[in-house]
Amino acid sequence: MTAQNNYLFEPEPARWGLRGDPYLWQELKEAAGQIEKIISCEELAHFLSSTVDRIVEDKLKSKETHYLARYDPGSGISGGMISSEFWLHTAFPLIMSRFQYRQRSDSI
Repeated sequence: MTAQNNYLFEPEPARWGLRGDPYLWQELKEAAGQIEKIISCEELAHFLSSTVDRIVEDKLKSKETHYLARYDPGSGISGGMISSEFWLHTAFPLIMSRFQYRQRSDSI
């Protein structure tokens, strides 16, 4: 991963929505490592939504879950499940706030 985008994903959230969410976080982190430095909130929002939509093969909508077999280690009821609520209301805002904080810090 390029050091320029590392800070967006570290540290990981203290809590996850469902058991598949940490795997999606990792895949999104790896995808961010393949791109150049993100320079605007709009660019980051587009990257997050388009990358997750591609990975999940659907758009995230509130109160929906998505199953990805590759994220299912075979244990637990929610194995392989992605929580749209977690991504829309926790993970995306967390990543965006880290970006905005860095933007403000860099401009000082």
